Amino acid sequence: ARADSGKVPFQLEPVRLDTLAGEVVESFSERAFALGVRLEAAPAPPVVIPGDERWLRQLVFNLVDNAVRFSTEAAARATDRRVRVSVWTEDQLALLAVDDDGPGIPEPDLDRVFERFFRSDAARTRQADGGAGLGLAICAWIVREHGGTIRALQRPEGGTRMLLALPTSSSPPQ
Repeated sequence: ARADSGKVPFQLEPVRLDTLAGEVVESFSERAFALGVRLEAAPAPPVVIPGDERWLRQLVFNLVDNAVRFSTEAAARATDRRVRVSVWTEDQLALLAVDDDGPGIPEPDLDRVFERFFRSDAARTRQADGGAGLGLAICAWIVREHGGTIRALQRPEGGTRMLLALPTSSSPPQ
């Protein structure tokens, strides 16, 4: 509600997105390992964006948390489940992808997962995975506030890719 009212302050300053993503991966590694999921950060060049580090950290945290939770469900069915976080630049955009080996998101739900309280699989209960359907809505809000976009994609080999694009400067890309 505070975000909708515009009362959440953002402090924009240079943020190393590659470093921030690596720190989030490192903080989750032990938990992911305990859940049978290999969590890794792809080697990345320095990627600097104007942003609010606190909110960007929350964004990456939410994406990694979702990926690990849903890969955990799939881990019982396979020997090698992985979540990979990648950061790179293209043109004037910083890109961050979180790829998982989870069950994936049905095609009709790919755009809806960013809606508040939407939960793609009706069989998942809040008691089972602890989610309320707000994490990806918060991610979408953070990305919008930073002038970027976020998409959920099906991976051809199975699982989901969350792909976000953020401007590398305060002026919009050409």
